[in-house]
Amino acid sequence: QAQPQAQPAQPAQQLAAPAGGAGVFDGKWTDKRGNSLVIQGSTITWPTTHREAKITKMSSKGITMSFANGNYHAKNVGGKLVWDVDDVWSRVPGPAPAAPSTTAPPTTAPAAPAAPAAT
Repeated sequence: QAQPQAQPAQPAQQLAAPAGGAGVFDGKWTDKRGNSLVIQGSTITWPTTHREAKITKMSSKGITMSFANGNYHAKNVGGKLVWDVDDVWSRVPGPAPAAPSTTAPPTTAPAAPAAPAAT
C-alpha cells in the first residue's frame, strides 16, 4: 500500500533579502522626531525605550509592522520609509548590523601560505 507523500511546506513570506542573510531594511534609522530605532531581520527595536515591533510583511517596496495592537504600513520612497501615520524614517549612514552568526569568529587570522623559494 502506498504511503501518503508529505506535502511540501508552503514558502514563508520573505522577510529578509537573500544576500548575506541581512534584511533589506536592516540597520539604524531615525524617525522625523529624531528618535533612533534599529531594524534587524523581522524586528524593529527602539533602543531608548526597549520597545519592539514585529515586521509582518517586507519587500523592497516597503514593510508592514504590528505594533501597539495595530498594523502600520510604510513605503520605500527614495530609501526612506514613509509611513501611513504621517511619519518618515531615514536610514542612518553606516554599515548594517551583522547578521547573527551560529559560529564564533576565529580569534586570529589564518597564516598566509609561504611563498615558494626562488631557485
